[in-house]
Amino acid sequence: MNASDANFTPTGTDIRFGLSAIRNVGANRVLGITGASKDAGATALVWDGQRVGYAELNRRANRLAHWLNAQGVGRGARVALSLSRGVAMLETVLGVLKSGAAYVPMAPDAPAARAAFVLEDAQPALLIADAALVAA
Repeated sequence: MNASDANFTPTGTDIRFGLSAIRNVGANRVLGITGASKDAGATALVWDGQRVGYAELNRRANRLAHWLNAQGVGRGARVALSLSRGVAMLETVLGVLKSGAAYVPMAPDAPAARAAFVLEDAQPALLIADAALVAA
């Protein structure tokens, strides 16, 4: 999905990620994966030869959202993400948003001082990072 879609009317309250939309409806935010109910088997994402369908993307994002909620992370919380670009990054962003939390993007290759500043400033409830970053 993009701004050229026939059903998309850009407003100040819509943000498109290419396959998802966040819409502010009064005090409620609604996140939906566009196309998930239309053709669940259709390809939602292709990255470096890996294909993920709408249903699978939605399942993975929901699983993370439920886990985050079980950890007490939800509306009003922030989750720092230091992930390499790819399928897992998009799944994680969607999962965090579906949990009700906000995500704080962090470059995995940022200098340690910058990462420390962002973590101190944002005070996230969790940091989700690439395994290679955690091991370093």
